[in-house]
Amino acid sequence: MHHQISYSAFQLRTSNTNPNQPRVDIAHIFPMSEPEDLAAYRETSEISEKTHDYGFLKRPCVDELFVHVGDVIEGYKDRWNLLEIGSPVYHGVRLDEATKKWRADYVELYSHSELLSFKVEPEPEPTPRTGAYPGPGKQSEDISPARAGQESSS
Repeated sequence: MHHQISYSAFQLRTSNTNPNQPRVDIAHIFPMSEPEDLAAYRETSEISEKTHDYGFLKRPCVDELFVHVGDVIEGYKDRWNLLEIGSPVYHGVRLDEATKKWRADYVELYSHSELLSFKVEPEPEPTPRTGAYPGPGKQSEDISPARAGQESSS
C-alpha cells in the first residue's frame, strides 16, 4: 500500500458582526505542497531514547517516532549498538496499521567514523582574567600588566 502525503496550513478568521451567526472563513496561509510518495520520503532525526532493540527518534518538527532494530535496512543492522542519545538516524516514515501511529521505516544508520564526525567538540572553558574589576569601592591588588602601565603614567 502506497500512501501519499501533502501539507496545508490554514488560517481561521471569525467575524463578530452578528453574534448569533458568527462568520467563519478558512483561508490557505501558504499554497498546498505537492503530494509526494511517502515511500520515497526521508529525513534525519536524533535518538532521544534507546533500549536493547527499540527506541524513539526526535524529529526536526519535534515529534517523536518509534524505531525498532527490525526496521533497519540489511547492511546497517550491525550499527545499532553504536547508537546513543543524540545520534543522527536517516529514515523514512510509515503508519503502523496496528497502533495507528507513525513510526520510522527503512532506517539507515551511520558508521562509527561518521558518528564521530558529527560530534561537536565542547568549547574550552575561558581562562580567568587577572586584574578583573573587584567591584565598586574596592581596589584590585591583582592588576594586569597593561593596566599597571596606565596607572603609573597618570
